[in-house]
Amino acid sequence: VRVRLGRLLLHNTDNLGMARTHLQKAQQLCKQLRGSHCLKAEVHCSVAELYRVVGETTKGIEAVQQGLMAVKAGAQSSERDALRQWDAHVHIQLACLQALAGNVAGA
Repeated sequence: VRVRLGRLLLHNTDNLGMARTHLQKAQQLCKQLRGSHCLKAEVHCSVAELYRVVGETTKGIEAVQQGLMAVKAGAQSSERDALRQWDAHVHIQLACLQALAGNVAGA
């Protein structure tokens, strides 16, 4: 619920502080989950998007890399088909953030 609320706030309001609160709490809660690799990827990508919006690209890159680790961790799970889409999304988001950070070669 927190990730959905955070994304809603991020996309539809100017209340970035509240969006950050909900997304970071979702990120903390994900650490306690076993499995749920798609949810973890979604949470980390949403946090990265927030950081991109507020101009904190380094933190955004770290969040995307955590999302990539979640995708890789679930590669052999029952979620593997859905994780293929997340894999593409994570890599695109990482390239975008790398380019924003000025690392065109890394993008």
